Amino acid sequence: MHSPANHTSGPGIGWTLAAASLAFVVIQLDVTIVNLALPQIGQQWRADLAAMQWIVDAYTLALAVMLLTAGVLSDRLGSRRIFLAGFATFALASLLCGLAPSAGALIAARVLQGVGGALVLPTSLALIAHACRGDARARARAVGIWSASGAFAVAAGPMLGGALVGTAGWRWIFLINLPLCLAGLLIAVRRVADTPKTGRGGFDLPGQLLACVALTALVASLIAAGGKGRADAAIGAGLLLCAASGAAFLVRQARTAHPLVPLDMFRNAPFSSAVLSATALCATFYGLMFVLSLYFQGVLRYTPAQAGLAFLPLTAVIMFANLASAGLVRRLGYRLAIGAGLLVAAAGYGWLAMLPAGAALRQMAPAMMLVTLGMGAAIPATTAVVLGSAAGERAGTAVAILNTARQIGGALGVALFGALAGGDAQALAARAGTVYAICAALMLAALCQSLAFMGRAAGGASACAR
Repeated sequence: MHSPANHTSGPGIGWTLAAASLAFVVIQLDVTIVNLALPQIGQQWRADLAAMQWIVDAYTLALAVMLLTAGVLSDRLGSRRIFLAGFATFALASLLCGLAPSAGALIAARVLQGVGGALVLPTSLALIAHACRGDARARARAVGIWSASGAFAVAAGPMLGGALVGTAGWRWIFLINLPLCLAGLLIAVRRVADTPKTGRGGFDLPGQLLACVALTALVASLIAAGGKGRADAAIGAGLLLCAASGAAFLVRQARTAHPLVPLDMFRNAPFSSAVLSATALCATFYGLMFVLSLYFQGVLRYTPAQAGLAFLPLTAVIMFANLASAGLVRRLGYRLAIGAGLLVAAAGYGWLAMLPAGAALRQMAPAMMLVTLGMGAAIPATTAVVLGSAAGERAGTAVAILNTARQIGGALGVALFGALAGGDAQALAARAGTVYAICAALMLAALCQSLAFMGRAAGGASACAR
């Protein structure tokens, strides 16, 4: 029977893009919307800085770990089925977050949210790629719109969170997801076509468990370092566990017949470079959002609503930059477009690092806008490179690897920069400059590797646009 879902041109692409963008909005919204609620949540339950970091990182860590499985399931079972299951799981978890009776229950519900988000994220991009029927220009344009929706949600999250916390209370930052999830589910059921199913292979449970152990140990060690100091024996043990389980994971992926992460994909230089660039961008940006949320309320003494509005310089630029990214790629190619974004972001972080301790928002705003201008230009280009570097039947896996790397970067950014900037308001004001300087250095390092490795494939752009 021929239904509207079978069309992959005209309205079909529009409906697919609408459902995929709604999914990306709720996933990205819950990365940053919680930041403005952390002081209120901490005060209600007397939670320390580590607990607040876990409220953020439980979500991003679960999202990162389960993305590996979601990509494989997407390729083998069809993206639409996994997309629907993920949206439903995310809605249930959001309800549990809104009803959580304790910090521990909230962290557990955030883990379930991450699982739902992981099922939705790679499948949303795989559905877009399928609807575009191999048209590289249409794919770049669709990915730019998809990226813009998520980027806007990331930047708007603090403003929306501040408004909700200041009026209805922190629980509504999670309950607001429910109507968005319902709309996405209805569109996907009625209007979105499924991707081909490979139906081959098995599930690498040992690899999944090793990845979970490695990433959890690393994030836990970094968060603990903020409260215990670098010499603590438990932190050292956690880092050793991360190294051992990470090495075992790589060995497992090299030897198993059905890896979660096919290592041969990293032989493609543009693919590897795009993944590294996206990881660095998300580590710095998510870490910046966490630190700024504490800075605005702790150092500048803003209310939650005022702190949310303080993020307006980010929101004003990032969506425009994402939408303009496709045009930038057409003019410069993927390699230079990503490099330009990284350079602009590095300039923004460097500007922030040179400001005096306790700088006012008016001093910070231009630099914040540079950061988001650079990130908004680079992220869609890295996504398009990854999609263009993978064969159609491996699109879900490729996207899962990219987004796993992005969420790992985000979790590490919150853990590392939260630990560096932790303390009272005076300590936060003094250490914020160090955080910004590290962010600038990471952007410059990502720029160097991007220019080097993207150039290995005939300039990068032509190789990835096929």
